[in-house]
Amino acid sequence: MLTRHTAGKSKVSQQRGLHRSRARVVVVCAAANAPQITAAKADVEALIRNTHSNPILIRLGWHDAGTHNKNISEWPKSGGATGSIRLSPEIGHGANAGLQGALDLIEPIKQKHPAVSYADLYQMASALGVELAGGPKLEMRYGRVDVNDPAECAPEGNLPGERVKNEINFMLLALQGFRAPFSSVHATYDAAAGSSSVSRAAEQV
Repeated sequence: MLTRHTAGKSKVSQQRGLHRSRARVVVVCAAANAPQITAAKADVEALIRNTHSNPILIRLGWHDAGTHNKNISEWPKSGGATGSIRLSPEIGHGANAGLQGALDLIEPIKQKHPAVSYADLYQMASALGVELAGGPKLEMRYGRVDVNDPAECAPEGNLPGERVKNEINFMLLALQGFRAPFSSVHATYDAAAGSSSVSRAAEQV
């Protein structure tokens, strides 16, 4: 049972909790832990502000969710935002080159808030990455369930590796379009090393 908060009032709902903050709508399903979701969100926001890691966290959420196959109805075979990107062999797929760094950024937050799934954290970080760059506040639903068996990872090929560089460039252009203070942010992709990085001034993420 979770609590619904709207305009300073509270109402008990046995199905879900709805938390509104100005333009942002956050729906917490019964499977999620509302207090830990709120605390994790504060920590992710602090992480992004301190490391300027918006682009790589946006890419992390994108690549975890982007494996969804609409032609498969059975979970978790259908892929999607299941947190499976943290598992081998999926993190080793060509399209995910460089994303181990993003996983490492999120891991301490997961350890601090164990009731929040990896799948929720990755989508949370991606949405906050957009918002904190000056983009829209995205409606979010929490309560995703993690995949924990490597055998249930999405097959390679759903996110072609050769598109990685173009994806990074696209995200940076999008962030610039939000008129955010990212003029000194740039991404580098080392195809030989199979890694990518996002930096601002002397900081490396």
